[in-house]
Amino acid sequence: MVACLLMAVAPCLAEEPAPSEFEAAKAKYQTETEKIYEAISASISKRLEAAQEAGQAQATTIVLAEQKAFGDYRDIPHYIPGMQQLKLIELAKGMDAAYSSEIKNLTKAKKNEEAESLRKEQRDLRQRVAIQNTRKTLLGKWKLQMGNYSSDFTFYPDGTMFHSAENFRGTWQVDPVTQRIIVSPPGGGNGDKINLPLDPKGTSGQSSNGGMFKLTKKK
Repeated sequence: MVACLLMAVAPCLAEEPAPSEFEAAKAKYQTETEKIYEAISASISKRLEAAQEAGQAQATTIVLAEQKAFGDYRDIPHYIPGMQQLKLIELAKGMDAAYSSEIKNLTKAKKNEEAESLRKEQRDLRQRVAIQNTRKTLLGKWKLQMGNYSSDFTFYPDGTMFHSAENFRGTWQVDPVTQRIIVSPPGGGNGDKINLPLDPKGTSGQSSNGGMFKLTKKK
């Protein structure tokens, strides 16, 4: 009788199957990435606390903007150690390779729906990385030249920008569909469009009136 009961219970006590190589790679990517993000967040919080305790209003405002940009877009402030940033790049590359390998295996096994689902995840990963890299390159001051007309464009982490020649503060956003950065004047309306990928040595764009311009990043 006891033996029968043990046999009936045994299947319930069976261990769950071990995760596949891809599932393990995905779990590791998420865990390692989150650890780095937590460390970066702690560094920003520590810097903010120091600025507030010292009564440095301007520094506090800057770090608060950096904190929001990191939370919203994963923009990494310049004072964060380069090794952490390099590790994030390595992790993303490794995850991308894991996606490619698993998609290949699923396609070979004719599991087309599962393969397509992972292709979408891979595209999302690549898009997130591309947007983060674009934002990192964009932030700062650029010189716009269009014939005899010139201006300085300064891009800020909070999605705003300053147009020196027209003396206005507009907004900017990355459009992954058209592969452009859209610069909008106050109140919205037709704005300038900057082509991607960005090249600090010279990036083309189109003004709101249709003219072509060149942007060069200032040091």
